[in-house]
Amino acid sequence: MTESFKLPFTPLRLAPTEAYPHRKTLGYPLLPVELRQGRHRARVMGLIDSGADDCIFPSAIGRLLGLTVEAGKKQPFMGAGALSNLAYFHRVKLSFMLDDATFRFTAYVGFSTAMDIPKIGLLGRTGFFDRFRQVSFHPKEQFVELITPVPKRRK
Repeated sequence: MTESFKLPFTPLRLAPTEAYPHRKTLGYPLLPVELRQGRHRARVMGLIDSGADDCIFPSAIGRLLGLTVEAGKKQPFMGAGALSNLAYFHRVKLSFMLDDATFRFTAYVGFSTAMDIPKIGLLGRTGFFDRFRQVSFHPKEQFVELITPVPKRRK
């Protein structure tokens, strides 16, 4: 048995540019997530990103969790405008809500200073997408659909 969840895109304001002088907002598939390590927890927005191989969060979040970020396993990654960044991977608990369903699991996520400026995390194919049966983007309708086996319900 599966269940479908629709997460509406979050519209964010954009400054006009030469290329797009009339664009004022753009929708993004943002999901509030909580990361936990021991008694430490941090809440951050995660961008559901099909172009991200892994889940990567700001190094500042890793430090809030009490992690010695650079003690993690190193993994280079590329992003728009950057040829190579480093992320340091640790196992943490990740949780989030979709409708009235709570999702909780241990994830192997990276922490990088390259993510400190945007202050959001990337929810990538390994560690997030692989938890779902299907992830579908619907840009015209402005939502992402996540299909999964039925999760545990909140009590």
